[in-house]
Amino acid sequence: KLSKSYDITRKTLFRGAVLSTTFHHKTKQKQFTVINTYLDASNEQNWSLQVSSLSSHNLKPNTMIIGDLNHAPDDVDRSGFHCDKSRAARDLFQNMLTKHGLQEVYQTNHTWYGCREDRLSSSRIDRAYHNFDFVTIATHRPTLHTLTTIPHTVTTYGVSNSGSDWTDDS
Repeated sequence: KLSKSYDITRKTLFRGAVLSTTFHHKTKQKQFTVINTYLDASNEQNWSLQVSSLSSHNLKPNTMIIGDLNHAPDDVDRSGFHCDKSRAARDLFQNMLTKHGLQEVYQTNHTWYGCREDRLSSSRIDRAYHNFDFVTIATHRPTLHTLTTIPHTVTTYGVSNSGSDWTDDS
């Protein structure tokens, strides 16, 4: 359905971690870009390379960066005994946001849950950012909702309902 109204181009910004899809409207000369991310969870050097790669691209207005960023900089973004990236890595990420005028589409829920040493911990590491222009923000008012029935979210620990966010059970 989208291909009827949009010319769609795809580009790999960082192999296996950052994928960009741009939608150019065929008649209105408008475009938006969705950048889907999965940043390295266990190796901060790789994570920093991925963030640097993303930052080096020209992110035009009306770009969304969504996905598993494996970054929870503030105490409210994580529970338990784990910590986030180093100060240098956090600064690198913040500089990328500032450089491209990106704002978070905030959602309050933690999106990752794990159990280590019989202690439950959680983080808000799945996020969305945008640099929408004023007209787009005013027209569409972006919001973000958490899926709770996929692996490594609250469903793993029996907190979610038994239905699936991916299928229509009705």
